[in-house]
Amino acid sequence: RMPLEALSSLAHELIDAVVDARCQGDLAALSALSRLLEVYEERLGGFLANLKRAMCTSYYPERSLLEPRAADWRGRGRLPFDATCSPRYIEELMAFAMVADDASSDLLETRLTLLRLQEERGEPGEGYESAAEELGSDEEEGQATKAGDAASSAEGAETTEVEDEAAPTTADEGAVDEAVWSVLHHLLGFRHVFAPRDSTWVLYGALQLEGDLRSHPAIHASGTPLEPLVTSL
Repeated sequence: RMPLEALSSLAHELIDAVVDARCQGDLAALSALSRLLEVYEERLGGFLANLKRAMCTSYYPERSLLEPRAADWRGRGRLPFDATCSPRYIEELMAFAMVADDASSDLLETRLTLLRLQEERGEPGEGYESAAEELGSDEEEGQATKAGDAASSAEGAETTEVEDEAAPTTADEGAVDEAVWSVLHHLLGFRHVFAPRDSTWVLYGALQLEGDLRSHPAIHASGTPLEPLVTSL
């Protein structure tokens, strides 16, 4: 059994790898990592559970990947990751409840503590930065040689420039971010895929409805009745 510090260190390395892949638009790497974690979930569930436990209250993912978690609406500070959810979860929940109004969306994002990816596709973690510095020094040593090579191959480069511009170097950002969410779901344990059985938790855990649902204040949040949402769930 790995100690907590070792698990945290491993999780940090995986988070750095995700940051690096997102920055590079490397969909293949993210998909492979997601699949690997799925296999771990199937065959080494205890290991992955311990990994999630080590990262449950960590702020490390918010260094260069996630926006800081919003404070709990009940005033209990930031929640652990297993009490948060991804944008996909909100979308699937609203589709299941057949509601699409802004009031429902705002309420669910607040009560379910929605996670968000940082808009800036940040650089990798400190480990990657130190490696980049080492690579940079190596590159400086070879500048003279590269300059000569560039001059001699300039003519050939011009003939292939159009082909290089036409070939995409990165995957679609939306597909990359979806793959990022899939990986983080396995590492951090937030809710990512909505299932109808989650309705009880949404109503009584997140919304904390009690007694007569139709008279609960949450139904009238933001001045717009949320009765369709509550009724559907």
